[in-house]
Amino acid sequence: MPKDCDLRGVTSLLTAEPHLKELADGLRRKGSARVYGLPAAAQVASTAALARALDAPALLITAYPDRALQLVDESQAWLGGRHRAYHFPALDALPYDRVAPEHGLMQQRLAALQALGRAGDAPGTGAPLPVVVAPARALLQPLMDPARFLGLTAAYKVGQRFAIGAELARWDRSGYVGVETVSVPGEYARRGGIVDVFPGDAAEPVRIELFGDEIDSLRRFDPESQRSTARVDTLTVTAVRQQGVAATGDARCAPSTTRPCCRTRASNGRATSWPWRMGCCPRAPRCSRRI
Repeated sequence: MPKDCDLRGVTSLLTAEPHLKELADGLRRKGSARVYGLPAAAQVASTAALARALDAPALLITAYPDRALQLVDESQAWLGGRHRAYHFPALDALPYDRVAPEHGLMQQRLAALQALGRAGDAPGTGAPLPVVVAPARALLQPLMDPARFLGLTAAYKVGQRFAIGAELARWDRSGYVGVETVSVPGEYARRGGIVDVFPGDAAEPVRIELFGDEIDSLRRFDPESQRSTARVDTLTVTAVRQQGVAATGDARCAPSTTRPCCRTRASNGRATSWPWRMGCCPRAPRCSRRI
């Protein structure tokens, strides 16, 4: 389907279809409903029409990842107004695998979670409403509690007060790791009054330049050349940690001296750069720091 194809007019007509209108009314009253016999070709159009009729976010679950990708591409043509399609893919790394999830997958998941958080945090304010398309496997992978995810999401703008200690501690709790030079999402670096951070859902890191305890400028930059590419007015830093932590889990594990992955970052006084990528602390059998 062409990217610029616009089928919103058809979706508007579908919202008045008697059966779909009855389904929307039932969902308003009961909160859930089961629908049988809907042809595969009508799934996207029906979901878009329901989302518009209810003026609410929607979740479309598929059996296979490739089908989810196809439906995301098709959904935007049927949506309009405040609604936007998001892909919520399954991670290619299991929670205890010692490999990093693919960056693009992390970006898409965080973007969908952010959109859902904004829609739920401010209902009736005109915020964009997401239609999230996800394969079933993606919904089986644990996530952080929504309230905690939103609590760890921070927005910054030029002129705003920036308490370095408090903000870096927040980023630590969100799964970010302090390094000398940021190169991949989930890292931050501090050099005097300059703080670099690479948000998990961003294509480029952002350099925060401080004047005293206020943000003087925000600039995106190339992580390879370290050269600024553009000024920005605002910056949002979301948690890169996908899974939740225990209520008492803010305390860091002591770095292991026998694990190579822990030795990688032991010198900076923090546990390691690996936990958010591996899915758990290397000392998981004895540690409550689930991430």
